[in-house]
Amino acid sequence: MIDDDTIVISVTDDRAKTRNLRRDPRSVVHVTEPSSWSYLAFDGTVELSPPAASVDDETCNRLVAYYEAVAGQAHPDWAAYRQAMVDEKRLLISFTPTSVVGQIKT
Repeated sequence: MIDDDTIVISVTDDRAKTRNLRRDPRSVVHVTEPSSWSYLAFDGTVELSPPAASVDDETCNRLVAYYEAVAGQAHPDWAAYRQAMVDEKRLLISFTPTSVVGQIKT
């Protein structure tokens, strides 16, 4: 999801990716279009939200907004969704690009 100048990504707290980003917030987001050999690689830094700890905390509220933005509609069972976010220890990564390289073929 794009939010102003940041790319927002939902991840879980127990992944190596999350631990590595806590240790070193520098990251690259790579976007590719294989059918045209086009790609963009964004360099930048990340900020991590706290993991969802309760169904009504700020992280859960942000994950609800994230779901609606990505899915384009409301979830059919918000209570179950919020509980799943807590059970999965979900959090949001906010990636702010600082530079980009790539090629776009039309």
